[in-house]
Amino acid sequence: MPLATFEIGDKKRLMRILLLSQHYGPEPMTKVNELAEDLVASGHEVTCLTGFPNYPSGKLYPNYRLRPWTIEWENGVRVVRTFLLPSASKNKIRYSINLASFAVSASILGPLLSKSVDVIYVRHPPLTQGLPALILKYLRRAPLVYAMHDLWPESIAELGMIKNRTILSALDRFERFLMRRADIVGLSSLGFVPNITGKGVPQEKIRILPDWVDERIYHEADESPEIVQKYGMSGKVNIVFAGNMGFVQNLDTILDGAKILSKSAPSVQILMVGNGLERERLEKRSLDESMPNVRFTGSVAPELAADIFRAADGLLVHVRSGLFANSSIASKTYSYMAVGKPILMGAAGTSRAIVEDNQLGLAFEPGNPKSFADVVMKLTNLSEMDRQGIAKRGRELFLSKYSRSAGVAQHEELFRQMVDKRETH
Repeated sequence: MPLATFEIGDKKRLMRILLLSQHYGPEPMTKVNELAEDLVASGHEVTCLTGFPNYPSGKLYPNYRLRPWTIEWENGVRVVRTFLLPSASKNKIRYSINLASFAVSASILGPLLSKSVDVIYVRHPPLTQGLPALILKYLRRAPLVYAMHDLWPESIAELGMIKNRTILSALDRFERFLMRRADIVGLSSLGFVPNITGKGVPQEKIRILPDWVDERIYHEADESPEIVQKYGMSGKVNIVFAGNMGFVQNLDTILDGAKILSKSAPSVQILMVGNGLERERLEKRSLDESMPNVRFTGSVAPELAADIFRAADGLLVHVRSGLFANSSIASKTYSYMAVGKPILMGAAGTSRAIVEDNQLGLAFEPGNPKSFADVVMKLTNLSEMDRQGIAKRGRELFLSKYSRSAGVAQHEELFRQMVDKRETH
């Protein structure tokens, strides 16, 4: 396979990139797949060190069986899969073994199967991937990018996933150990910076590497009459929530707000798109309490979600206040920007700032049903000029910072700089 080259002074250098992620397609975590495949499309040689696909069910996907390792080629990416114990995240003990088993197998087999590389990239979480990342860094003598898309152990403590202080302290110490030895610590949100610098990571080691969504799927277009008809959107003010329906999203607030709106604005419909641990309970509650202005669709393909967004009047984010929620940015925010619709942001901190600072919609107090109902009423009074301004600003910001092409290009340039730095030292 031909390798990409970069002209740097009088030299040409190869870009051989190792991506380390426990999860990879066909599992529904697309970012590493997209990064790997787009780097290959640019001519780079890419290996992904990953596990056997079993998320989220905890069962191996069809056509896979457990082995010590396999090597596959998928869309030009060399995919090295090493052993893990399949497990759903609901069983904490088995899930812990799942994480540990991949960390051990990747640490032992990864150096034997990964070939020589110029740069290593690991996408966090889970933190346990840090063990093979460090081993590969030193054995391959390659610079390491540790890309954090969550705050461990703070977020898992906040959610009550782990309560044992000894375990949380051990995770914190290992994370600090790992970040000190990584060459670059990539953060998906500017809001993570105070937490990370507070752990002793110098500013010069930090890079902001935000998530992205695919502009080929999420883009401006006319609404589809078929979608409008299918989801009963005609003649209504449609507010769409999309994504995971779990504890963090605290969607009882939205149902409570819908009850208020059923009296003050009966033309408003809340469309709940997606799934999650709370979805069944929330849908039952909406039926038991007779909320005809709330409709659940279940999970849909990204292309269909984009069609629904384009038929909406407002697109909703809501998360429970807390350290992680206040410092992170829900990736659905980028999808919403891309289609050019007003965002109703029920979050504090970084997410609220991105909407208010760039005038992309309206913010309300998370956990406050009346505040939500009030911003929906304000949304109904936006002029066409206001909506066009929101669409233009959102689309421009999305294309410049949060599209797939912008995100991959940013990673590629970072890798190039790291290879350059290594060659000059």
